Amino acid sequence: MIIKKKKEIEDCVYNILQQRERYSDKNLFDLYNPDCMPLSLTNAHKDLDMTFEKIYKKDKFIDDNDRLIFLFKLFAKQKKIAMLF
Repeated sequence: MIIKKKKEIEDCVYNILQQRERYSDKNLFDLYNPDCMPLSLTNAHKDLDMTFEKIYKKDKFIDDNDRLIFLFKLFAKQKKIAMLF
């Protein structure tokens, strides 16, 4: 089950990278400018957010800040576990 979840997230990340490659003529500042971010890239990030929520949280995140807090706590927990070994 863990491998399947990891694969779902990896697939979303690879999709984001593919979408960024489609616009390789733009720098990251221009690519992530909210006023002109390509719709396909926006949707790829939304897919990652929804997949992450589905896997790690039964309720939706309030906003991006709520999602980041959760991610950092998860990272800190994993790092602490890894340091035990």
